[in-house]
Amino acid sequence: MFHWVLIGIFIDGMLYLFISTEAIAQYNRHWTDSLEIKLYQKGYDNVVLLEEDSSLLLTYENRIYRNEIRAIRDILALLLPVIRGRSTLVLIPQHKSIPVLSIVIPVDAYLSFLQKEISHEVLMDAITVSFSVDQYWKRLRQEKLQTYRLDLVLHPQIKLQLGDFEDPIESQLNLIPEINLYLWRGMAFSAQMIIPFQNELEEEGNSFRPGSITFNQTVRLPADIFLSTTLGNFNRNRYGAEMNFRKYFRNATFYIGMDVGYTGHATYLDHTWYYQRIDYLTAFFQMGYRIQAYDLFVHVLCGQFLQEDQGIRVEVTRQFNSVSIGFLGIWTQHGHDMGFNFSIPLFPAKLLQTKAFRVRPAREFTWEYRYQGFESIGFQYSTGNAIDPMISLLHPDFIKKQLSNLLRNNPP
Repeated sequence: MFHWVLIGIFIDGMLYLFISTEAIAQYNRHWTDSLEIKLYQKGYDNVVLLEEDSSLLLTYENRIYRNEIRAIRDILALLLPVIRGRSTLVLIPQHKSIPVLSIVIPVDAYLSFLQKEISHEVLMDAITVSFSVDQYWKRLRQEKLQTYRLDLVLHPQIKLQLGDFEDPIESQLNLIPEINLYLWRGMAFSAQMIIPFQNELEEEGNSFRPGSITFNQTVRLPADIFLSTTLGNFNRNRYGAEMNFRKYFRNATFYIGMDVGYTGHATYLDHTWYYQRIDYLTAFFQMGYRIQAYDLFVHVLCGQFLQEDQGIRVEVTRQFNSVSIGFLGIWTQHGHDMGFNFSIPLFPAKLLQTKAFRVRPAREFTWEYRYQGFESIGFQYSTGNAIDPMISLLHPDFIKKQLSNLLRNNPP
């Protein structure tokens, strides 16, 4: 009789343990699901929140704020009530559902800083912002990512060139609405329509016309390698295909890369497309180095430009938070030129959104001026899907400096 009592107690205990363990798992999944839904309702995409041992892992894509640090502040404020008792909080921002960097925050140090028990310097020494994501992404990539919404992006465009004595500066002003649709991980479709407002340049600029229309697939490979392939219609009247390769070293401080394009001439005039055969090869080898102390980026590119022109382009760019200013020099077979460019953020910093789609201005307005400006000297087309701008906005050193300023001046 006694052994049946022991067996009954054992069975009851096992059932209780099983039910309790299952209930705890369901509870944990429930509260992480609830936070994922809150982040998605705020407008974040590809949100996955997981408990991994004593760590909390969150990956997301920010398509709400122009500046990534505003998204980080928003997320830290939302997670603050649930991070107590954890060892670390790991944030992994994405671009096109591709992980770009990892931000590892020791929870005890973070909470001690908020309670003013440790200094800002001690906290920043404890926080790690790294280009390496593999150890976390192996777990997160197994989760199903949420579907993107449709984005409508508004680009202002200004073109200027030297004119004659009576009209020394000739200009063109356009508004370019762009539809962005993300189909699967790393795969994006975009289509532009150019709406003219004012034109003193070529005849083509007087009419409504298509802009860039592209399909792009970007992948991140092990060893910090990125590959991007784009098919479609590009700017400067080119259509065809281009492939980009980047290999990053030392936490993205240095990189080498190659761009290869095979294109033909395309023009849209009087509601008709005019094509020439695809027969022109552009190829560039490039390298870049970031001087972290000054947020200075040196970029060197050499190869074959448009117009059968071969040569080299050197550019030095300085980042001032959301503003970038650069100076460039070009030396080619057709001559040499110099100039400057800048990139400034556009208002508003947060987009307008509904459940079905979002409307926002372009993240920044970019413009380049060349002293001579001849089309035959060192010109390139753009696919609109370059790897470099993505890394620049989410560079580990840049993000850590912005995070440092946030925690010093306006902690969540």
